[in-house]
Formats: sequence, structure tokens, C-alpha cells
Amino acid sequence: MKKLFILILSFLFIISCKDETKKVSLKKNKEIISMFNSKYPDDKFYFIQGLDYEKDINTNIRYRGILYSDRLEKLGYPFGMELALEENDDGWVYLSDYEAMFLKIEVDKPIEQKMKEIFGELSVLNNNFYPSLEGFRGMLKIIGKEIPFEDKGRADYTVVNLFVDRLEDIDKELMKKKTYEFAKFMQDEINLKTYLQVYIRDNSFFEDYELVFYQVYPPFREKEEIKKILEKIKTKEEISKQEKISLINVFYKDIGFNSRYQTIFTNFSDKSLRKYGDSALRIGLIIEE
Repeated sequence: MKKLFILILSFLFIISCKDETKKVSLKKNKEIISMFNSKYPDDKFYFIQGLDYEKDINTNIRYRGILYSDRLEKLGYPFGMELALEENDDGWVYLSDYEAMFLKIEVDKPIEQKMKEIFGELSVLNNNFYPSLEGFRGMLKIIGKEIPFEDKGRADYTVVNLFVDRLEDIDKELMKKKTYEFAKFMQDEINLKTYLQVYIRDNSFFEDYELVFYQVYPPFREKEEIKKILEKIKTKEEISKQEKISLINVFYKDIGFNSRYQTIFTNFSDKSLRKYGDSALRIGLIIEE
């Protein structure tokens, strides 16, 4: 009887803790949304994931969530702003990051369009800038203008992830030419200096359920269309090109190294690109992860 009593008390304690955690999360959720509504009254904010309270002895972060808005939705931009807050963090530092998101979308748009034109629809852009309002505003002012190399804007690095049927069948020279064409566009028309890294991946990526599942941006994992495609991968069914496009449109921009890939690198962050054939375009061996 005593053991049963202890079990009941333990169960009630756990339920009580969960309820308290939920209350704390909801309170923080309202505080963050209220702060963003005050700063941007024309936008409607909501969390597409979280904001959840979590206690982890390995980090000071206590709240995690993904904030979204109707302005992002109108642009058809599927990604929200990921928040990671400490216990007494009011999140005000994210206010400028929100505005910077829209400027980055503007900067990335012509780059992404050119990438798709050169490499095809099965490509993903990850243009890594420091999220600075002034930096993005400066980039938008110089796009399309003729300016000296030293006055061009700069990204830390730019990654293109490209999906093909078989790595063994790619035309290496053609891939190098495409990489050079894309690099020249960014340098001469966008006026961006960067370290360009092209990762070419094959169908084996889409055959690994765990790999694809965790690459999909969390809010989309339960969307009906995406869920059906993931289920096909799980049951070892072949998916179509259009289904692959649907997936990569909601992939995290950063794709890890845990799959087969081949790389082409070219660096024009410090020195201007030379003509094709003279520029350093390094194509690596097939890496098996």
C-alpha cells in the first residue's frame, strides 16, 4: 500500500511539473509575441514551433522556438526565426534580426534564381552572412553596379548543395564551368566576394529516411504532402524528381556531411576571379560517409 501511495504521489508530482512548465512556456510565448507586435505593429506573429521551456544542465538556454509572421508567409518564405533564450532573456536582440531576414531574402533572391538557372531545381543555396542590418542594406545598394573589387560586399562563405542521380556519371568539366559561371555572376553582378563551395550529392541521400527526415525543417515534417513523401522513403519506395524538389524546398539550408558527396571549391573572397582555366577550381574525390 505504501509503494502504491508513493507511486501516486510521484505521478501527481510529474503532472504538476508538466503543467507548471506549460504555464511558464505560454507566459514567455506571450511576452515575446507582444514585444514583436509592439516593434512591428503591421505584422502578425506566431510560433510555428514552441516556444518550449527546457532545462538542460549542459546549456544556459531555457526556451527554444521558431517565430513566424504573416509577412514571411506572404513572401512564400518557409523558414521562421529560430529563438534560443536564457532564463531571463527578453529576446530584444532578435528584433533587428527579424528585419535583417527580409533584407537577406532580397539579397539572396537573384542569387538563388541564378543558381537554379545554372544548376537546376535540385539545388539549395546557403549564403552565410553575418546578420547585420547595415551590411545587408549596403549589399542592396551595390547590386548591379560597376565597382572596384575591393569595394564589393562579402559573405563568410556560400554553399550550393546540388543533387544528381549518380556521382559517377557527372561531367566534371561541365560542373566546373557551371561553378565558374555562378561565381562570376556573384562577383560581377551581385558584387559579392565569397568562398564558393559546391557539394554534389546523389540519390543515396534520398534513400536514407533518417537523413532526409532530420534535414526537413521541423514545422514541415507533419505537413501532409511532406509526410507522404517521407513515408515513401521510409518504405523504400522511389520518389519522383518533383517530390525531391518539394523536399529540398523545406530543407534546412545547412546540409551535413553524413552522405556521399563530391565537391568543387573556388575562393574569390580576397582576390578577383581570373578567366576560366586560370582560376583555381578544385574538384574533390567522391567522399563516402
